[in-house]
Amino acid sequence: MFTKLKTPLATLVTVGILCGSPTLLAQDWASDWKEKLGNLWDNTKAKTSEVTTSVKEKFSPAKPVEIGIAYGTEKKEWLEWAVTEFANTEEGKKIKVNLIPMGSVEGAEAILKKDDTAKKIHVWSPASSIVQNLLADPWKKDTGKDPIASDAMLALTPMVIVMWEDRYDAFMKKYGEMNFKNLAQALNEPTGWKAISDNTKWGFFTFGHTLPTKSNSGLLTLVLMAYDYQQSRTITAEQIMDQAFLDWLKSAQQNMTVKEESTGKLMNAMVIEGPKYNAVMVYENLALANLDAAKGKWGINLKVIYPARSVWNDNPYYILDVPWTDEDHKTAAKLFQSFLLGDKAQKVARDKYLLRPASINVPILDDTSPFTKLKDVVQIDVNTIDSPSAEIMKQLLEAWERNAK
Repeated sequence: MFTKLKTPLATLVTVGILCGSPTLLAQDWASDWKEKLGNLWDNTKAKTSEVTTSVKEKFSPAKPVEIGIAYGTEKKEWLEWAVTEFANTEEGKKIKVNLIPMGSVEGAEAILKKDDTAKKIHVWSPASSIVQNLLADPWKKDTGKDPIASDAMLALTPMVIVMWEDRYDAFMKKYGEMNFKNLAQALNEPTGWKAISDNTKWGFFTFGHTLPTKSNSGLLTLVLMAYDYQQSRTITAEQIMDQAFLDWLKSAQQNMTVKEESTGKLMNAMVIEGPKYNAVMVYENLALANLDAAKGKWGINLKVIYPARSVWNDNPYYILDVPWTDEDHKTAAKLFQSFLLGDKAQKVARDKYLLRPASINVPILDDTSPFTKLKDVVQIDVNTIDSPSAEIMKQLLEAWERNAK
């Protein structure tokens, strides 16, 4: 699923500057995004969001069908809006949607327990499909069946590092490149910013991410650290268990700030507490949504940095094929999915919550899109890693927990 665009953003920027035509840049940017979406949709089981008229007509339950959606809380406000709006539609009157907030890793673990809590979940919507194997692999091993009936992208946003611009400038002057090896070196400087930029007022260098045992963004931080260390788009279990890597991970981890289970709460903490957090790793949409608030409160710009190796958070919508999910549940879930991928909901995701639309019908750039205003801040060309196996993610989590102890 994770592929690289053919036309680098740097090339598009150059074309726009040399031709004196920002319109050309915007058109190319939007065209490349449409191609990217086409490539991503080719790797899902749901080739379209539409539900046929015959399916809608046949769906006539005696009473409203109740479905539970375990979702990553980065989508909380958008999904709450969608549930309210959907309830006013003809199909929505036949369906009761229960939103169950759960971290991406937490959601997979809950379903695998097959207990009363699990039986309330008919759709799993983590932040990224990269965690799919945390559910699918052990379920298949236990039952011999795939627990996922269908999947679809709801909206996209990549991982980014957010840093106060004055700290970023000083960091880059010292290290020359923003990568995890340099972040680890900065974290381990005995005299902090004094060693980095001869600044005694800023104290120690700080970098934060969410708890990887609960949150998708925390787990992906560990994954990207491993891939960055190996300088590769692919990685093996043997590389994770290499002593040199494990020693480096332990050294890098010891001074990182890791306490939030929610990526939104981590971003809010950075805005509220200011440069106490020099840098954090969050989702692009959260970073973009907080640029003005951070500048207004602290008088300092936030810098959005796209790692050399990143990953798409495609907010998948997994309709489950499990014993407690019947055909009515699946149809109801599909109807709500169709609503979420409709033009109205996709525009709200884009315009209000700064999520990149997953529908090819909704342009990422137009006269009303916030991405049009932010096209000089946002990087369209995201160089992504290959999806790691469940084994690799489990090994990373075990290494992190051992170091945390």
